[in-house]
Amino acid sequence: MVVEVAGETASGKTQLCLLAAAAAALQGHEVMFVDTTGSFKPDRVVQLAEGLVTGGSGSAAAGAAGRHDPAELAQHLGGCIHVHRAANVFELLTFLDRLDVSLQVQQLQQAAADGGAGGMDWAPAGPRLLGPRLLVVDSVSALLSTLLGNAQHTQGRFR
Repeated sequence: MVVEVAGETASGKTQLCLLAAAAAALQGHEVMFVDTTGSFKPDRVVQLAEGLVTGGSGSAAAGAAGRHDPAELAQHLGGCIHVHRAANVFELLTFLDRLDVSLQVQQLQQAAADGGAGGMDWAPAGPRLLGPRLLVVDSVSALLSTLLGNAQHTQGRFR
């Protein structure tokens, strides 16, 4: 699934992305966060995760049981959230190409480890998730503005 978040400057787009990253990481999922503007703040992610753990209910809070210590929570989040900097659209495309190749290699390795289908015409009971469960690119428009010449980028909007 692909979701695009758009809105006015300071409307909370980055905060929503950081919250999604925190929630996925609390559940133990791998997150790739591509930061094109320097907006990723680890302290803010920990703060959002603490809010989910202490004030939230549901699977994110339940999955984080026992991680109320901020240092332990920060360590857990740091192990799940991988931040990549992309200074231009070419670096972003290179990163995405490498991620695609890495996922293809992982699929081949998993198929080999499972012994392959052995010539039989059947599939495993359920798909295994390889790679990140969440990929965030914040912000594509910041990268594209440099290619568009005179357009001025202001937090997700062109003027």
